[in-house]
Amino acid sequence: MFVVTVEFKIKTDKTDEFMSAMLDNANKSLTLEEGCVYFDVCQNPNALNSVFLYELYKEEADFKIHLQSPHFLHFDKSVSEWITSKSVKTWIKR
Repeated sequence: MFVVTVEFKIKTDKTDEFMSAMLDNANKSLTLEEGCVYFDVCQNPNALNSVFLYELYKEEADFKIHLQSPHFLHFDKSVSEWITSKSVKTWIKR
């Protein structure tokens, strides 16, 4: 299994819009992508503009498919100006 974690910092005034777009992206990823097994969206309760994702794919190729999906490309373009920082890490689940 291939794991992706992402940490975002969002402009405070765009947090609600970002979360709406992110939850839509996560739902579509789980519904439309056979290789997407799990997609968890978390917010720091003390700093709601701090968002953490835990994504689980059957294999790395499935994550690459995700990055080219219409819903992800739309999400990425829509929210890009709202993000102040982003850190992506990949892992192998044993």
